[in-house]
Amino acid sequence: MHGDSFEITGLSGKKLLHGSIPVYGSKNAALPVMAAASLIEGESRLANVPEISDVSLMGKILEALGAYVSRSGSGLSVSAKDLSGTVMPPEFAKSMRASILLIGPMLARLGRVTFPHPGGDVIGERPIDIFVSGFTKLGAIFSETSDTYTLSASNGLSGGEFFMRTVSVTATETFMMAATRAKGPVTLKNCAMEPEVIATAEFLRASGADISGAGTPTIYIRPSVLSAPEKVFAIIPDRIEAATFLALGALSAKELTITGIDPSHLDAVFDMLSAMGVPFSISKDSIVISAPEALRPVKLRTHEYPGFPTDAQAPMTIL
Repeated sequence: MHGDSFEITGLSGKKLLHGSIPVYGSKNAALPVMAAASLIEGESRLANVPEISDVSLMGKILEALGAYVSRSGSGLSVSAKDLSGTVMPPEFAKSMRASILLIGPMLARLGRVTFPHPGGDVIGERPIDIFVSGFTKLGAIFSETSDTYTLSASNGLSGGEFFMRTVSVTATETFMMAATRAKGPVTLKNCAMEPEVIATAEFLRASGADISGAGTPTIYIRPSVLSAPEKVFAIIPDRIEAATFLALGALSAKELTITGIDPSHLDAVFDMLSAMGVPFSISKDSIVISAPEALRPVKLRTHEYPGFPTDAQAPMTIL
């Protein structure tokens, strides 16, 4: 090893994996569903919620705004009856870019929201133009200071149509949530089609929302009265975690069973594995995978869902 660089001259030894591993709930579904729960005055009960820092942070933000959040294992409850805060706490919000999911529910329910620049991973700028454009189209007023942004709609959001210039999962979810409390019908175009968007819509529908088209480029939302879902709402499995385990199995498994998945969310990953010559078999909610004698080279290009997920690119390139 010389300085800050090193060279690997070879690797030896091979122990094949064998056994079963579960996939847990999706962070990217849990966070928007928690945000959507702030639209509702009753208690929303969630299951299969991953125990990770981002979920904890979202809970802290909700509590700072007046909601009550409780946790027991993979179960989580959000009671937003006393939600009243309109200023998102910067000490929490700047730590997680997904905090911007809350601006739609807060604006729609309370008529005003002030928030700092969203935080999280620093991968270039994350402009809020799409949110400003969409919410002003629905009747909100936008203002800003050196370190905060404010959206206000004291008379409520109006109905209307909004075309998103770029496909964005977060924007699709945020506008969809806010639109459930708009005064008139809202049509969202060029929407993201990810399973997490569909899961958020399903939670809202379980709460009484009138939403159609989730999972397609155009989503229609009509005015409705929301109440807490009667049943516990289960968070969908984490398809990125599943893809990571699939890469692990394709690399060094004698026979690895991955449980708790939704195969319909992984078509692009399965297609890639098939092209590589990886043997696997799929059942209703699990997959058995083994490492092949040799992998075939393939070209990998990421794309919005239903294309190959960007977050699964890194583990797949190891192959």
